[in-house]
Amino acid sequence: MKELQAAEERRTAAQLEAAERPDDVDAQQRLRQAEEKVARKLAAYDSSPRGQSDLRSAIAAAADPSAIAVDELRTRLAIGRITRVDQKRALARSRGGSAVEESREADKALRRLRHPAPPAEISETPALGFYVLTDTGADRYTAASAARTAAIAAGAPNFYDAQTGDQVVLHRGER
Repeated sequence: MKELQAAEERRTAAQLEAAERPDDVDAQQRLRQAEEKVARKLAAYDSSPRGQSDLRSAIAAAADPSAIAVDELRTRLAIGRITRVDQKRALARSRGGSAVEESREADKALRRLRHPAPPAEISETPALGFYVLTDTGADRYTAASAARTAAIAAGAPNFYDAQTGDQVVLHRGER
């Protein structure tokens, strides 16, 4: 975050310098470099768990969910998530990991970024326990056994961990 703020300050200074001296080629080049650096720092921030959280909060707080600015935030959110997964896969490859380890790293990255429920279903309390999606909506349970029983009764093929959003699949013998 500090690096992004510093890059934005350098960009602002370069914009002022370029505006004062529009014929100065070096000032224009410094401005381009500063803008490129801000874009790189913003992309890195957007791919971090905190950046993803901030983007989700900004989207949820928007007065008009169909505004162009909100679409840009959603795009940044998706690109940040893709970047994070790619970073984790590259890290696993650089460590000499197998395809399974690479996939595991990507899954861990997604688990940290994933939100447990769509924004409309999120309350102010933390999402703990499990939920079962039924025709009437999402039903929350504090125990996995209760969620499993409710999923079987509802005919649902699985239920979800409310904190990570991971599916808990019911086996054929449980249905």
